Amino acid sequence: MCCILCNNRKVLVEPDALAMADPQADKDSIYSTFSHSFCGAECSNSIAANLLPLDCDKVEQKGVYEDEHLGYQEMYVNLALTMVKASVKLDVHRNWIKKANIVTEPENGLKVSVVFEANMNAMKSGARRIINQGGQYSGKTVNILIALACFCVSESGANAGVTTVTSMSFPHLKGGALRDFEMYVYPYFKHAIAKYNKTDHLFTFKSGSLLEFKVFENEMAARGQKRKRLFINEANKFDWMTWFQLDSRSEQSIIDYNPSVRFWSHEHLIGQPGNVLLISDHRHNPFLTEEKHREIENIKDQELWKVYARGLTGNVTGIIFPNWDIIDDADFPDDEDCIFSVDFGYTNDPTAIIKQVKIGNTLFVKELAYESGLPPKSIRQILIANGYVDTAPLFCEHDPDMIKALRKLGVNAFPARKGQGSINAGIELLNSYDVKYTSSSRNIHRERGMYIWMADKETGKATNIPTDKNNHTFDAIRYGAYTHYLRT
Repeated sequence: MCCILCNNRKVLVEPDALAMADPQADKDSIYSTFSHSFCGAECSNSIAANLLPLDCDKVEQKGVYEDEHLGYQEMYVNLALTMVKASVKLDVHRNWIKKANIVTEPENGLKVSVVFEANMNAMKSGARRIINQGGQYSGKTVNILIALACFCVSESGANAGVTTVTSMSFPHLKGGALRDFEMYVYPYFKHAIAKYNKTDHLFTFKSGSLLEFKVFENEMAARGQKRKRLFINEANKFDWMTWFQLDSRSEQSIIDYNPSVRFWSHEHLIGQPGNVLLISDHRHNPFLTEEKHREIENIKDQELWKVYARGLTGNVTGIIFPNWDIIDDADFPDDEDCIFSVDFGYTNDPTAIIKQVKIGNTLFVKELAYESGLPPKSIRQILIANGYVDTAPLFCEHDPDMIKALRKLGVNAFPARKGQGSINAGIELLNSYDVKYTSSSRNIHRERGMYIWMADKETGKATNIPTDKNNHTFDAIRYGAYTHYLRT
């Protein structure tokens, strides 16, 4: 076998690491093994001494099986490093860090994963387009943003240029890529940034490079100025022509997405000369909790597991709430007569707390909490911090003990309306509204792409039975809406 980083044929293979079995044992049979690994610490191109070959790059061969006619095989072999789970400090590119004057203290320094390394290498190689296809929590967006910041630092003078980061709407951009940059990237690069214009969402680097966060509402808006680099977050939400206009005015384009269904990237980009495909999943994010890793691995639906646990292109159909819109948090009508609701979680499942209000036929929704093991006291504190008053009702899942404990704390907790057919009736009610949720409601956004109608085992068509997974926020929303608004 040859090393996928340096092509050294003296590969050190750890048998125990290669034998790590996937929890989804029944799914392993659909994959074949892969014949590439790492030299380990001896590899001159190795990005960390603790690189660990995963259970074996089965995703790569599945990709070959699915899309052989697009030339995936060569792409996957060259980029098999995305199948390695590692924690990598930013000093993997010391020359870039030196230019950035970034302070990386051991105890709290900026850390990145192999997704960063793969994108850095692809960008430096001059790849025309870099396609980041991945599952949930693979760290695509943050690692891409860090790589872009490194280039903004290093490219100065005649090499300086504009990097544009965009998404499907400004609320989505503000609650996603922009917030990620402000929270996880900017604190480590602020010494290299001369100015941050918060009104225009524009970062001016001391090198002269510009990093802008902006939205293009349609194809005509995309017909603007040229740029050095373009990054589209959740590119599968863009239509082809808007992408075409943006990409044609960019020297290098980077996209990321969860591959729930095929779209223009599969048809026009993947496998084409000059383009690079990177596939990642949660196993490449060493900063996730073991609980979150297990949660993703334990997705029961085969299509959802393929998409969100392995980053493979799926065919996720039958999404229950396909038409909800994202709004800016500032547009949530906090001054209206809002109601609160909760879906209790315990050791494994999260507790979801929701604030919502209906104005006309529009239902505004805001996620307040999504955390496992929240005790009644913490639930009350979260409610109070978000405008709850003790005289208002809190519509709850039917758990007498939790309801009793909340009432003892002064929370006006009531069991939500339930009964035979109430789930489908509640779903139908929510689908009759024009629902808008805040950009900070990340778990609503995440679950919305995974909460689907069960498929008939014989025909594969969607039934009218909702899956009992990825529904914690929706159960909480339904408790409030179906109990309160159906009667008003």
